[in-house]
Amino acid sequence: MFSPKDGAEKNETRHTMAPVVKLRLANVRTMVGASAHGVSAKAKLAPRRELAKKLELEDAVETKPIPIQWPSEQQILQVSKWLHSIKRLGIKCEGQGDYFNSGDLAYQLQEIIRSTVDLLHKCERVNKRNV
Repeated sequence: MFSPKDGAEKNETRHTMAPVVKLRLANVRTMVGASAHGVSAKAKLAPRRELAKKLELEDAVETKPIPIQWPSEQQILQVSKWLHSIKRLGIKCEGQGDYFNSGDLAYQLQEIIRSTVDLLHKCERVNKRNV
């Protein structure tokens, strides 16, 4: 059913984008069905090969690196203000005897602080590697 050339193309397409792989798998199914119905397998595969090659070229043209979107200084400052207001709200809840909500807010703020410290340690490790 497969010539050595077809097998090489099949192996090459395993390393490309997913839609092309699906097309190749569909080709194998078509070849099995085609031989059962007396239709030449190559006749069935020719249009699909052209489509697969076209898709490979389109994928290669369309893939562009996506730039990293960093938060702005304003966003970072706004989050800092929100955290400060959350802290004040937690203290107010504790003063009113609402220990459940104040404890939850305190715990969440501590988690944010721990995450920030972890991020700083990671930055230090990256900075040491790049020096």
